Order: sequence, then C-alpha cells, then structure tokens
Amino acid sequence: MKNKITLKQIHIIIMIIGTIFIFASVFHTNLWFDEAYSVGMANQTLVDIWNIGGNDVHPVLYYWMLRFVNILTNGSILAYRLFSALPIALLGLLGYTHIKKDFGEKTGVLFSFLCYFLPMMAVYANQIRMYSWAIYIVTILAIYSYRIYLGQSNKKNWIIFGLFSTASIFIHYYGLMAAGLINLLLLIFLIKNKKWKDLKYQIFWGIIQVILYLPWLVYLASQMKHVSKGFWIGFDFNSLLELISCQMTGKYAKWNLWVGTVANLLLFVYLGVLIYRNRKDKTINYKPVILSVRTLYCSNYSSSNYHSNSNNPNYILPLFICSNRIIHFCC
Repeated sequence: MKNKITLKQIHIIIMIIGTIFIFASVFHTNLWFDEAYSVGMANQTLVDIWNIGGNDVHPVLYYWMLRFVNILTNGSILAYRLFSALPIALLGLLGYTHIKKDFGEKTGVLFSFLCYFLPMMAVYANQIRMYSWAIYIVTILAIYSYRIYLGQSNKKNWIIFGLFSTASIFIHYYGLMAAGLINLLLLIFLIKNKKWKDLKYQIFWGIIQVILYLPWLVYLASQMKHVSKGFWIGFDFNSLLELISCQMTGKYAKWNLWVGTVANLLLFVYLGVLIYRNRKDKTINYKPVILSVRTLYCSNYSSSNYHSNSNNPNYILPLFICSNRIIHFCC
C-alpha cells in the first residue's frame, strides 16, 4: 500500500510552489511613479535619505534598506524587486516555522497558502515599496508578543520583540500604529496580571523606541500638518468594499469588490457556524475570536473614512495582519 501524502509534505509543497509563484512576477524593469521615487531615494546617501524623507509621507527605514541593496547591486532594478519579494516568501515560511508551532499544523498550512497566493500578496511582492516588509515585520512582532503573552518570556523573545517593534515604527506609519496597538495591549495584559519582571522588559524597549524616534518627531509633526490638508484626511465611504475585499481578489477591477466581499463574509459565516456547533465546549474561549472579528470590521469601517491614498489597502494591511492575535492580550 502506498503511503499517503502527509500534511507536512503538503506544507512543504505549498512553500516551494508559493515561493516560485511570488518570485515569478518580479523579472521586469518597468517602474510606476512611487517605485521611481523609491529608486531615486536608493541613490541618495543615508543622511540625504533622512533629510529628503522628512518631506515625504513615510519613515525612512525602507529607503535605508534599499540603499544597501543599491550599493551591493549597483542599482539593479531587478535586485530591488527581488528585495521586495523576499519578505513575502519569508512570511509564508513563518507558517511552517512559527504559526504551526503556536496554532497547529493545519493553521500553519493555511497561513502559508494565503501568504503566497492571496492576489494582493503578489502585488506587494512585485512593488519596489515598503509594504511587503511592513507586513513581515509587523507579523514577526505580533508572533513574539503573542508568545510573551503565553508566558514564553525569555531574553530571545524580548530581543526579537524589541527589535521588530522598533523596525515597525520606522517602516511605515501604519506599522507605527500597529506596533503602538500591540505594545499597548501587551502593557495592559502585563499590568493586569502583575507580571512586573516582564513589564520591566517592555518599559526598557519602550524607552529605547521613544529615544530613537524623538529625532523623527519634528518631521512627523510637519508631515501630519501637510497631509491633513487633503492627502489623507477626509470622508469617503466608497472604499469600504475595497478594504474588505482587496486581499482576497485584488483591487484593480470593480467586480473584484463584490467577489472579495462575499468571500470574506462567507468566511465569517463559517466562523459563526463553528462557534455555534461548539458552543457547549467550555474549553474553547471564543471571546478573543469574536473581539478579533469585531475589531477587524470596525477597523475597516474607520479606515474607510480616510480620503484618497490613505484608504489604499497597501497602507491598512499592517494593522490587520495581526488582529486575530493581539486582541488576546485583553482577554
């Protein structure tokens, strides 16, 4: 009798095919406006990137990273695209190395599959922008903050937590918001449960992040004043469907809005059915799940109030990527 293929083997196959799929679309040298800006920034010195970035609407960590790619590859457009695809490939690997360990093998397989094959992930992997790195960095932060929440408090976990929390605040302003939310919820949990030793670690990393971010606050204040006049702030509810649907089907065709929205709603209906079927199982805590769903939709609704580029799903996803885990801190 032939041996049946195992879930582990399926997982490995998904990672191999997924990695090939993610990298397959990067072999071209076409540029759109934002990518051209990234390429231009990569040609500057680190000091110039800081000074020029202060007049942009993004922090400078990604441009600094891209500068080193520029130095190593002599400004290769292909290298820039490979650099953007790398974090999505690594994100899928987290399903095997981390998510499987924390949430089970089936969840790990599903996580990897979605990371590789959601349409918007392929878009992020193909753009010379910071979005793919923002997703990866925030996800690492969420994973290790969740492990600390579970009681796996050790120096390694706190160092990774601190480093990726710091990276999150400098990779994108929605990374800053995600890191702030994660740190706040973890702080509430540590105080609520009187974990004073762990609280000292978080305060230590909080102080480091504040000190490192202080020089950028002048630029942040200036940028907020600038974008509040029309680039971000405004009221536009038409983007709600796009925010709900784009990760499922992409954002470049109108019919995708309805297909993606229906797909997401069906997933939540399925979640509701599972909760109902297992309602008598006292070992299952559904409060985090319910709060996660509510938080996700409230976040989507709130995000839809922003005008123009701020409701671009590229910007919002770092906030959503960890929503199903960080809410556990308050439960």
